[in-house]
Amino acid sequence: MSVGVGSAARTQDLTILQQLQSGIRSFDFRVYYDTRGDSFYLQHALRGPLFRDVLSQMQMFLQANPTSGELIFATISHTNLKGYPDQIAALMKLISSTIQPENIYYRAPDPGQQQWDFQKLATATLGSLTAGAPKIMFINGDGTDVTYPDTINNTNGYAGVPWDGEKYTVQDLAAQQGPALQNHTEALWSVGWVLGASNTAIIQSVLAALVGQRVWTLQPIATQANSAFRDFLSQYGGGSPADTRFNQVVVDWLECGGSPSLPEFIIGLNS
Repeated sequence: MSVGVGSAARTQDLTILQQLQSGIRSFDFRVYYDTRGDSFYLQHALRGPLFRDVLSQMQMFLQANPTSGELIFATISHTNLKGYPDQIAALMKLISSTIQPENIYYRAPDPGQQQWDFQKLATATLGSLTAGAPKIMFINGDGTDVTYPDTINNTNGYAGVPWDGEKYTVQDLAAQQGPALQNHTEALWSVGWVLGASNTAIIQSVLAALVGQRVWTLQPIATQANSAFRDFLSQYGGGSPADTRFNQVVVDWLECGGSPSLPEFIIGLNS
C-alpha cells in the first residue's frame, strides 16, 4: 500500500543534483520536522528524503561550478515549524552547516519591517547579487506564520496568480494563467503550470500498485500539461517581451512533455 500511496505523491523523477544539471534554478522545498527521527524531511503529503541529503546535492553542484555566478532560489514552504518554533534555529543551522556561507544569499529586512520586497531585485544585476560565486537564496514560503532571524529570507518571492484551488484541465489552467501573464504589473512573475490529480486518478494508481504495476499518478498529468505549454505561450504570450514578462515556470515531472525538454525550451526563450 505504501508504494501505491507514494505513487500519487511523487512530482519529479530526477534527483535535485540532476535537476540542477538540467538547468533548474528554482525549487519548492516542502520541509517538515519529524519528531520521530529528530530530523527535517521533504514532504508532499508523504515523507520524502532527508533535507540534509538534498542540501548536500546542492552543495555538490555549487562546488562543481565555483565561478558560475548563478543565483538559485529555494523556497521553504508548507513547514510545520509554527508548531515547533524551537526547531527554527535548528533548520537554519542545518542549512548554514551544509551550504558554504559564501554560497548563501541573505538580505536582512529593512529596518522596522518583517519582510523585504523581493520585487526590488528586478533592478539589480546578477553580478551584484552573487559577486561571481554561485549562491542560493532560501526564501520563506510560509509568509508571516514563521519568521527566520537569518539564513532564510523573509520575503514573498516571485509574484503569481493567487492560489484558488487545483486545476484539472489544460484549458482551465490556461484560462487562469493566461490573462494574468498578459496583464500583471509586477516585474518578477512566476507562471504556475501544474495540473492536479483527481481522486479517480489517485485511486487508479493505488489499485495498479496492488497488482504489481507502478504508476506515477502525476507523471501522465504533467506530460499533458508540459506538452501544452508551448501552445500556451503562443496563444497568451504574443511573442513580444512586453507580453511574456515571466521569470519562472513551476512544473511537475520536468523531463516529460516532448522534445525539446521543457527546461531546454524555456532556456531557449532567453536566447
